[in-house]
Amino acid sequence: MVSSEIPKAIMDLVEQGTLTQWRKHPNFFFVVGVDKARILWDFDRKVVAHRYISAIKDKGQWALFRDVYNRLNAQLNGECNA
Repeated sequence: MVSSEIPKAIMDLVEQGTLTQWRKHPNFFFVVGVDKARILWDFDRKVVAHRYISAIKDKGQWALFRDVYNRLNAQLNGECNA
């Protein structure tokens, strides 16, 4: 798993401070300001996915996570499936 295999759209959000990358599992990302839930880049399927979204109890955190994830989903999964 090399960072160069992670799409630029995700790495741009890391550089902007919207996402933080998990060092132990570099294909997992946390939305800053959101507890528990994760965005992941699936190297095998080449799609963006999410985990533990049911753990988000705060509506504000839910909206933040939803917006970030939906933007990535539209950009990356749309490109891969086109």
